[in-house]
Amino acid sequence: MLRLAAMCLLGLTIATPARSGAWLRDERAVFLSFGANVLLSEGTHVPVGRDPSLYLEWGYGPRTTLAFGLHTGGRGDSRTAEIRLIRPLPLPERLGVATVSGGLALREFDSVLYDADGAETDRQDHLASLGLAWGQGSDAGWITAEGRVMTDLAGGDIEAKLDLTGGYHITPAWSAMVQLQTGRGRSGDDYAKLLPSVIYRVNDRLRINAGASHALTGDRGTGLFLAGWLEF
Repeated sequence: MLRLAAMCLLGLTIATPARSGAWLRDERAVFLSFGANVLLSEGTHVPVGRDPSLYLEWGYGPRTTLAFGLHTGGRGDSRTAEIRLIRPLPLPERLGVATVSGGLALREFDSVLYDADGAETDRQDHLASLGLAWGQGSDAGWITAEGRVMTDLAGGDIEAKLDLTGGYHITPAWSAMVQLQTGRGRSGDDYAKLLPSVIYRVNDRLRINAGASHALTGDRGTGLFLAGWLEF
């Protein structure tokens, strides 16, 4: 079922380099992001891959945002669907904004395991997550930090990620952004990626984001990505 959902959604969309959980959505507001690395340098597999993803935030209430995500693994051999609840943390306005999030995820692998009767079964992980995010914005730009820890509910394996982002408004229509993505994956491998990009504001609802994703670990490959952000 997860595989079918992933194929359908990815067929409609083109991984977004940044999505900020530091700012809650207004009640009933929707934020949608989608993207992928559309071109890879030769031999690029991990931690930069095609990385298609879809991400949605919905303002459930004035102090609650629900987030839904769907993405593939670095080698394209797994798919993960997740849901998170995001709530604000008390912070003086001069210090920015902060949120805490909790969520559940289901990850499906292409590899096959066998049950007690010797029948083939798809491998799945059931995960729980806890995250913290902080951000501060101004007329000139913005900075954010978002960290999350995830644990396998069956095996107890721990995964973690930390994303640091900085953006600068060049003109009303153009912005520049750079993001550092770091963490520890499901196989216990540490990874780091640097993503410089530009953002074009098409209108009040749509922004186009294009740039590069360069691996600082693993095969040190590079991908060029294209993504879109919609707000309504």
